[in-house]
Amino acid sequence: QALRRAIALRPDFASAHNNLGNALRQLGESESAIKHFSTAISLTPSVAVYHDNRGLAFRDGGRSDEAIADFRRAIELDPAQAIAHLHLGTALRDRRLNSEALTVLERACELAPTDATAIESLACCLFDLRRFRESRARHEQALAIDPHCLAAWENLAICAGEQGDMETTVRA
Repeated sequence: QALRRAIALRPDFASAHNNLGNALRQLGESESAIKHFSTAISLTPSVAVYHDNRGLAFRDGGRSDEAIADFRRAIELDPAQAIAHLHLGTALRDRRLNSEALTVLERACELAPTDATAIESLACCLFDLRRFRESRARHEQALAIDPHCLAAWENLAICAGEQGDMETTVRA
């Protein structure tokens, strides 16, 4: 309500539109979120995070082409934004464009070398490409950063199983 009031008082407040978009997205209202992100972008088109956020809402709504375009635009505006690389890589993996996703996820990990989520996403992409040894090393790297990452434990077990390492599979 506070964000709606801020927008009513100042319809040109791009940040308020972006924040309302985030709130609506969290409530599962993708289409309404997209409208507010689009307004924020129309008011301030050079802010990478607005494009990244709209990309997430597009992805939530099953509009992967538009999501990928927005993630690419966010990276174009701010090439050092690791999270946009992560989001683009994930969207590309969703479309089974794993070779392209690999390059993007590697860049995300270069930009954020201690981000367990980015490393785990890269590990999963390597797994999809059947590069099990590299995938396993990345799962282990993610777990060294965040030993409570359940997805990394599960994926390590699957990866070790593909390699025939039942001891690690059971331990993981």
